[in-house]
Amino acid sequence: YFDFLLSVCFFCSTLILDSITLFTLWKIIDTSQFSDSMKQERKVQIGFFVQSLCQMVPSLFVYFSFTFLSRFAMDDWQLFITTTLVWATLHALDGFAYCS
Repeated sequence: YFDFLLSVCFFCSTLILDSITLFTLWKIIDTSQFSDSMKQERKVQIGFFVQSLCQMVPSLFVYFSFTFLSRFAMDDWQLFITTTLVWATLHALDGFAYCS
């Protein structure tokens, strides 16, 4: 289990940072008193946050699949789907999140 420790620490720190960011964005919901440049900056910050979520949610699913679901694979195809295929799909979705 030691080899997964770095990934677990990375995902936990990203979840904590995303939670802090969500709380900060939610706390300052009223933008009526913002200037136009501040509204534009906030829009960019929200876009970066959404991009982070679009990368983090699939990464968590793939990590869960690779670490836990693959243990219950009964044959080679199930093992292939829960390990290799999900990693390839993650990289495709991750590239899509950068492009959009």
